Amino acid sequence: MDALPVLTDGNLLDGGGWDARFARVLRRAVAGRAALAVVDSNGDGAELEADVWEYEGGRWQPGGSSSLGSLDARGGESTGRSGHVVWAAGLLEVGSSVRVRYGDDEQPVAADSDGLWAWVRYDDGTAAVGNGWPSVSYGLV
Repeated sequence: MDALPVLTDGNLLDGGGWDARFARVLRRAVAGRAALAVVDSNGDGAELEADVWEYEGGRWQPGGSSSLGSLDARGGESTGRSGHVVWAAGLLEVGSSVRVRYGDDEQPVAADSDGLWAWVRYDDGTAAVGNGWPSVSYGLV
């Protein structure tokens, strides 16, 4: 596959319907034709959203969006599926990490300087993954 266009903060905010005067992209994860952006919807860390993106029809297209809570809410996670995109994201203590398992694949994901972590995969339906959702393990990395 040829290199896909880069998703800039501007692309993510505009395409996700966010007001760029207030919203900011805090974290992104990209894996081939799948992308996940963690967006602070009003710039104060009080309401974070996980926005899903899929490269389809020659361009990046927005998918679903899910609330992640606030930057103050440590220890939780959210997982989901939108189209061919499977994702997981959450908040940990800075310097911590989780392991995300999807099918036979398991990967460590580290929290950034805000405590955010994000994982995404493109699933065209060929993987045998049970219920089709990722699982997250804490304290094993």
